Amino acid sequence: MSRYFAIGWLTRREQEVASLVITGLSNKQVGRELDLEEGTVKAHLSNIYRKTGVKNRTALASMIIRAASRQPDDAPVCSLNEPVALAEQMFGGLYPSRH
Repeated sequence: MSRYFAIGWLTRREQEVASLVITGLSNKQVGRELDLEEGTVKAHLSNIYRKTGVKNRTALASMIIRAASRQPDDAPVCSLNEPVALAEQMFGGLYPSRH
């Protein structure tokens, strides 16, 4: 199974967590943004890692960037200049509004 395909298996909340994580926010900051406890964010990340087959947030960001740009697994990682735009592109506007 392609890891890119696995992104589609994420719940809406997992997609929201992933979209914030790839912007560089800590678990605590993601929790504040989504009104979740830090432990709940960690649980969502564990599910995301399991579903996508990645081991950490850096690998998750790389996978999402590649999927958004439709690059193969062995392509060099592009710079993350526009993480919010990439999250919007990947998750179809599910990026939560910041207060």
